Amino acid sequence: MPKQDKNIRRAAVSILRAWSKGHVYAENLIDKHARRNHLSSADRGLLNAIILAVLRNRRLLDFYIARCRHGKLDHETRDILRVGLAQILILGIPEHAAVNETVNCGRAPVRGLINAVLRRGIEKRKSLMQRAAELPPPNSIPTPTGSPSAGAPNMAKMPPPR
Repeated sequence: MPKQDKNIRRAAVSILRAWSKGHVYAENLIDKHARRNHLSSADRGLLNAIILAVLRNRRLLDFYIARCRHGKLDHETRDILRVGLAQILILGIPEHAAVNETVNCGRAPVRGLINAVLRRGIEKRKSLMQRAAELPPPNSIPTPTGSPSAGAPNMAKMPPPR
């Protein structure tokens, strides 16, 4: 039996990085990583849930990140934080599992930062949820390249919910 790489969070970050570059549809990336990592249907479901939670709530997650950490972040670290906060604040995954697995996705120099931001998100959960109401409605729909598009969401890039 092939060796299984079960780090679903690392696969999620990899998918988000490729999606943000506009390479492939999110659903195709999920299928590719699920096959490559020999994920069970339960693990594939978790991967799918994480990706869709991040894509559908990117703006909200960035709002949470800004409340937990000031300063610039590189794109990969921001995606790792999105994955972690989506699990904790949107999907309700147990905190210890979400933090531990998500921190391990980062490079050694940023693991402390990732841990601190995720722990701060846990501590500030109630106030973050309340302050989310301050977030103004979107002026446009985000696309993989980050450039706004007016009108309906780009359904070609986001599969329908299952």
